[in-house]
Formats: sequence, C-alpha cells, structure tokens
Amino acid sequence: MAASYQIVILGDGPKKDLRKDLVKKIRDIGLSVKDHIAFLEAADVTKRSKIQPTVAVFFGSNKLHSNEEINAINTLVKDEVIVIPVVTDLTRYNQLTPSSLHLINGSLLSDENGGIEAISNMVLEALNLLRRTRKLFISYRRQESSAVAIQLYEHLHRNGFEVFIDTISIRPGEPFQEVLWHRLSDTDIVVLLDTPGFLDSRWTRDELANTSAMSIGILQLVWPSHNPDDKSSLCKKYYLEDTDFKTSGEGDNNILTNAAVFAIGKEVESLRARSLAARYSKIVGNVGRVAEDLGIELTVQAERYAIVRKGAKSVAVIPTVGVPEALRYQEIAELLEAIQDKSISEAYLLYDHIMIRNQWCRHLDWLDSHLPVKSIRVFDSEIWLKRL
Repeated sequence: MAASYQIVILGDGPKKDLRKDLVKKIRDIGLSVKDHIAFLEAADVTKRSKIQPTVAVFFGSNKLHSNEEINAINTLVKDEVIVIPVVTDLTRYNQLTPSSLHLINGSLLSDENGGIEAISNMVLEALNLLRRTRKLFISYRRQESSAVAIQLYEHLHRNGFEVFIDTISIRPGEPFQEVLWHRLSDTDIVVLLDTPGFLDSRWTRDELANTSAMSIGILQLVWPSHNPDDKSSLCKKYYLEDTDFKTSGEGDNNILTNAAVFAIGKEVESLRARSLAARYSKIVGNVGRVAEDLGIELTVQAERYAIVRKGAKSVAVIPTVGVPEALRYQEIAELLEAIQDKSISEAYLLYDHIMIRNQWCRHLDWLDSHLPVKSIRVFDSEIWLKRL
C-alpha cells in the first residue's frame, strides 16, 4: 500500500535537518511517519505513486549535481509535481540550480527567513497538511510596544505572513472590535508582546482569553525583568534580554536587534504547525465525541478528512481551521475526486463559527446554496448528525 504522502529531498544542503524537522512536525499534526509518509531519493522518483500527493525540495549549490538527481528533478517538473528550490543566494539562483527549475520561484535559506523551519512548513503547506495562507496576529499594548509590534509586522510580512496589527490592518469605517475578533479567529498563531502593563488593558486581557479559548498557539515575548501573569501559563514563552534591544533613534522607542527578530521568526515557524494541529484536533474531537454519544461511526483518514457512516449512508467531513473561504470548497471537491470513494454520497466542510463576523457567516450560507459542498458549524454538529 502506497504512503499517503511522498516527500522527495534532493540536492546538496541540510537534508538531514529538513527531514528531522519534518518528522517532528508530522508527528505534531498527528500522523504516523511510518504509516503515512514516504521519504524518497532520486532513484525512487520514477517508481513513486502518481496518485498520492508528492512534493520535492531541491537544495541548490555550487556542487555538480548528479545526472540521477537532475533526471529526477526533470521528471518531477514534467509531471507537474511541486518542487521547492532552496538556495543560500538568490542572486545566483540560475547558477545553483538545474535549468528545469529556472522558471520556478526559489526560496532563500537563511535565519532571517526562518531557516529550515520555514522550508519544512512550505513542504507541509504544499501537501495541504498546513493551510497555505500564513496568518499571524500581533497582540500588544500601544503605549508600551508599538515600535516593536511594527518591526515584527514588517519582518514577518516580508517572510510571507499575512500579519494582523490593529493600527494597520483595519480599514477606516469598519467596526473595529468585530473585525479584530474575526481576524483573531482566522490566525495561525498569536505573537503576544508581554510588557509590564500588557494585562492592564481590558482589550488585551480579552485577546489573551479568546486566543486561549480557541486553542490558538501563543508565542509570548516576555520583556526583561517582567514576570508573566498566571493567566498566560499555557503560552510558549520567549524571554527577552536587555541585549535583545537597541535604540531606534526615535526618542525613547526601543526596537529589537536584527538577531532577536530573526530568532523570533524561527520560533513562529516552529509553533505554527503545532498550533494548527491543536485547533484541527479540537474540531475533530468535539464532533467525534458527539458522534460517539449518538452511536454513529466517525473515522479520521490520513488525508485529513473524516468519514461518517450512519446506516447505509456515508459522508465526508473535512475539518477547516479558521475562516472558510470559497477556495477551500474547491479544494474539498478536488480531494473527493482524488479519493474516488463511491460510497461517499456528500461532503461537508466543518468549522468553528465562534468570533467569525455575521456577514461572513451569511456569505457561507450563500455558498451552501450554490455549491455541492456544504458547511456545518461545530456548534450544530449534534443536530446535523441526528438529521443525517
């Protein structure tokens, strides 16, 4: 039986480090590496399953690449497999990679870009084990850490994150608090700037409470000489030192050193997979418990969907983290085509509607009336399962 996912790692670079990080993240997601993942070498490419999802990473370098590896890359490109070229110098990209990769956008391997953590996350995104939109929310107190918040916003935005920061991300005329909660519900991870007065504000207290309630991963940056509050006990803490700061040249505003910013970026990449996995598990777990109480069979598949069987009827349920979008409906329809399970009669997108704007919920209702894939709120899963 072919593995559910195939990963090809080629070229001259930190291949062992990438594989090690991928194994860790795959386990965090809840998959068995032995049962569900196949790591392939160049010689395996022509023998791989063309049905199962595949992604490749090629580490480009000055070293002369073997004909076997070049042929493997050419085959993957010809077969339209996603190949992620990784180099340490983008200005010399064409000299470091085979010609078949020259029209493919390359990725820079550097600490500034998140290092090997960022590359492994790209692999998981390509396999749809992590969602491809990379969303991040910065929670901070304006009076104490605006300069650092903007600094992190700029760095993480450059590295491919869609970053929410209240002073920049909410357009004039929009309902501030409603948009803020909506964007929080759709984020992969929260970076919390824990300054001495952070929890003095009602709004920052609410942000911490709502983030924790939704099982969103929190990277808590603790300011020097500050003792974190017990309310943040479940956060992943990153303790800043005085040496992590430098004067910005704008009065008393202090900003972080480049080294500190790069280190925080790597921590964000590390926590992201675990955060999304926790939210996915929460959605699946809630519905699974309801199904068990009702005596309905629910089986989670390696491809990140579940099959619900009630009598002679079988339907597919696809848990979705964050705010569902139209593209997600299309991906679900394509997944079901790939599965080719004739016993599945219907497909449902499962999501948690808490904090999502009412106008977006109405949009999802409209999509339900026009598309073959329907959406179900976790809150309504018991009613839905009884009616199934």
